[in-house]
Amino acid sequence: MTKKSFLKCSQGVLLALILAVLSEPLEGSGLEVLSHFRLNSSDVSAFEEGGANRNRIEVGPSGTLHVAFSGVIKGKALTDVFFRRSLPEGKWDELKQLSEEKLQHRAPAIWVGDEDKIHYAWLAHDDRRQQERVGLRYRKSEDGGASWSKVHEFDVGIVVARVPVLEGDSQGNLYLCISNRGQKEDQERIILFRSGDEGESWEQVDVHNGEERLFAVNPPRLVSGGEGKAYLAWLDSTPGGRAVVFAQTSDGGKSWSKAVPLNDDLTRVLSDPVMTFDQGKIQVTWVESSGRRSSIYVDYSDDGGESWHPDQLLYQEPVSAVSLKSTQVHGKLLILWQDYRELLWQRGERLLYRLYPQDEVPEQLEQPKNRSLTGSLDNLLSFRGFEVVPVGDEGCVGVYSKKTLDGRPTIYVSRSQKLIEGFEEVVAVSKDNGTMESLWPHVRKVSDKELVILYNQIQVLTGLEQRPRKLLGNLILTRVRLQDREPSSEAEQSE
Repeated sequence: MTKKSFLKCSQGVLLALILAVLSEPLEGSGLEVLSHFRLNSSDVSAFEEGGANRNRIEVGPSGTLHVAFSGVIKGKALTDVFFRRSLPEGKWDELKQLSEEKLQHRAPAIWVGDEDKIHYAWLAHDDRRQQERVGLRYRKSEDGGASWSKVHEFDVGIVVARVPVLEGDSQGNLYLCISNRGQKEDQERIILFRSGDEGESWEQVDVHNGEERLFAVNPPRLVSGGEGKAYLAWLDSTPGGRAVVFAQTSDGGKSWSKAVPLNDDLTRVLSDPVMTFDQGKIQVTWVESSGRRSSIYVDYSDDGGESWHPDQLLYQEPVSAVSLKSTQVHGKLLILWQDYRELLWQRGERLLYRLYPQDEVPEQLEQPKNRSLTGSLDNLLSFRGFEVVPVGDEGCVGVYSKKTLDGRPTIYVSRSQKLIEGFEEVVAVSKDNGTMESLWPHVRKVSDKELVILYNQIQVLTGLEQRPRKLLGNLILTRVRLQDREPSSEAEQSE
């Protein structure tokens, strides 16, 4: 056997061992990887752009999985958008192409209503620099994705690399919005369309209420409060700084309240507002950057947005940037962030979080300590996306992509039996075939015993090749089963 053949054989044996390990539960971990499934076909490559995840997965009321993604058909230069749904007994329907025009179709958004009625929106635009008109497109399915309505077109002006937001409620109200410009010389503004009949008809609504100075400089955040209520937050380019502004509707989006600033100091430079809603309480969290120092602030309303408490500082460190997320878990506010450290004595990234009981915001914001999603505050690595879902009565599962020792991003799962006690790293779950790297995971809970993780595996480039902004690869769905974990020692049993 030649040296080359021996190495090739060794790599094959190693890969087989890795896959064998992934197909079995790890002792004491309570985690079992059930399957890996490629959602794109052999003639369609999944598409990523600019390092941000544009692919979406949602779980319908019946437990059916619905996946939306952008891809490139073999032999074509333009991108299209696709849909695929799971069927009973773990099977999958055929891949469906929803875009029809010869344009660039990207950045899908999906919302699944009652009886697995599916609403799907995306961006369609001409990539030529001389004509950057961008349009929103929308289609719906009332039979779980088997058939689709005709394409509904919205003209929204000049492209500003934003992702559309699509939300709805059980009363048939739909909200579709994006931050964009009408002309190149215009300020960026929120453009919102609403439907009160499950997408049969649409109308454009002015959420700025005619105010010329209310602009937008980032994608809007929108959550539905049910019964015709919805809440919208965005970043306004206020002279002298920026303001996180908030508006609401109680009539299904027909009219919106006057936008109010949430940050008390309008001279600060802010970014990345995120919003959560739970049982009438709204929390909005955002980042302030000043040189190499980053801060995280939070404000909340306990009366549905009618009044707001003073904004509170909850984190401030000499880090160059912060990526922020927040969510509701077990009736508590969970704030997660990724900080980027570029100091002479400390370089790398960390995934941190804090947990706040609903009735202790904001009085005790200073008491909870920073915790790490990876189990160690000293673990400075490089991460490419992270998400968390609650499971059981007190637990959580965190999913993230980080680089292994060989520099290749891999999807990992951290599990917490009791969130207040922290996370511990469990296992790598992404399928490694030696030529792909796993990026930007999405995690959804099918039940307290089963999770699905969606991630893109892009082609690894070697030598003098440079990684392009537009990345092509395979879209993988990994099913993971969570099992009850037995105490491993008498000490743990006594606790």
